[in-house]
Amino acid sequence: MNQGLENVQHQLKYFNSNVGQTTQLLDAWVRILSQTSHNLSFLANDAWQGGSKDTEKLAELAQRDLERQEEEKRREREEAERREKEAAEELERKRRRAEALASHQQNPRRPPVHAGIRPGSRGLPRPAGTGAGSRIGRGGGVASGRGRVRGRGLSRGVRGRALPSDVRSRIQPPK
Repeated sequence: MNQGLENVQHQLKYFNSNVGQTTQLLDAWVRILSQTSHNLSFLANDAWQGGSKDTEKLAELAQRDLERQEEEKRREREEAERREKEAAEELERKRRRAEALASHQQNPRRPPVHAGIRPGSRGLPRPAGTGAGSRIGRGGGVASGRGRVRGRGLSRGVRGRALPSDVRSRIQPPK
């Protein structure tokens, strides 16, 4: 009985090794068939121009990628330089503002001078009569209006001019 069990055990090991070898052979055949199918698709493709053209295209793509990376680095450098310049300008503006405030504190009669800021912008008051909506100091004649007359029916330019009789009859009611 032990002899029979040992014999079955030996046969199972032999079967297992055969299965492993068969699996390896099948994997090799699958790789060969896959490569054959791939090669056949290249040969059937009219647009394929050969391995040398593929190499040239790959080199061209690599060059484009390199140029794109260099362009990105250049843009990043320019952006960093721009930020540094803006920071330096802001520092200079703050320095000027501090100097202006210090000079105002030394001479309080003089209104404070804000570096680079005109009166009337950024919250500083404008002198009287210079606002955008103010009419102080402006002429008040007909020519100074905006050319718009309300409630009169006719504009000033048309009234009093000679009109053709058919137009006049449509505008003026009959007497």
